[in-house]
Amino acid sequence: MPKKGVELDEDLFVVMIESYGKAGIVQESVKMFLKMKDFGVEKSVKSYDTLFKFETAIRFWEVMQSRGILPDVVTYNTMINGYSRGKKMDEAEKLFVEMKGKNIAPTVISYTTMIKGYVSVGRVDDGLRLLEEMVSYGIKPNAVTYSTLLPGLCDEGNMPEARKMLKEMVERYIAPKDNSIFTRLLTCQCESGDFNAAADVLKAMIRLSIPTEAGH
Repeated sequence: MPKKGVELDEDLFVVMIESYGKAGIVQESVKMFLKMKDFGVEKSVKSYDTLFKFETAIRFWEVMQSRGILPDVVTYNTMINGYSRGKKMDEAEKLFVEMKGKNIAPTVISYTTMIKGYVSVGRVDDGLRLLEEMVSYGIKPNAVTYSTLLPGLCDEGNMPEARKMLKEMVERYIAPKDNSIFTRLLTCQCESGDFNAAADVLKAMIRLSIPTEAGH
């Protein structure tokens, strides 16, 4: 298709993933999912939902085990990411606990993926709990971790925690790729009536070399 100039899109891959899944050919379903990146096709929640329904994920898991292939941290992260994107946090939690039970150490990606999933279903407190856990194990949050939690803290109105997190970002000189987070923080701090905290957001932007505009 690419050779004939036909542009590949997500919908095409969704059909392929779904068809292989229905046919029980799990490895091809997963292969199609992974090939999306090779063709420059962005994955949305639609792709993840397709891969993780029809019990495709469970079959994939069973196929691996039947062949004596032990899942590693990358495999677990992929599965957890799929469940988290599909807002199936109970399943994601089970895999996260199972991974630790098998002495496979979670990485910053593992924790951040779980935190993102919790925030997406409104369980920000669970996200904060995992943040504390990862720090206690000596795993440092990255820009994605902070970017994931900050909007959730704004939604929950937990501005003191948001202020604390912003301070950590400045101290470690970590700037999120999405600058709109700072606009969100400014708005939330102003709405909460804490104008000193709002001013600190502007100062943080300057220290992190984030461009400030008239709107800010």
